[in-house]
Amino acid sequence: MEHDEDRIVELTADDGSVVKFEHLLTLDHKGRSYILLTPVEPETEDEEGSVVIMRIDRDDAGEECYMIEEDEDVCDAVFDRFCEIMDEDSEDDEDEEE
Repeated sequence: MEHDEDRIVELTADDGSVVKFEHLLTLDHKGRSYILLTPVEPETEDEEGSVVIMRIDRDDAGEECYMIEEDEDVCDAVFDRFCEIMDEDSEDDEDEEE
């Protein structure tokens, strides 16, 4: 899978390892912001094309940080909105081709 280098985000895990993701979309849901990412180099076939949903928060220093969203209902709602946006973009692309 080809990735847009301008959309690559490097995140540092708790163990200090750096993992590269492609930024897919940032969206708001119920007053909070979420970033949706996909792994640049999936570790398993199951991760190929997967989407990671992270909540955008602020750390103690006021710096932006990404936290794994653990609430399944929130993840489902954010992912559903992501799919709607992707479908709308796909339809717009099809309309432009006609």
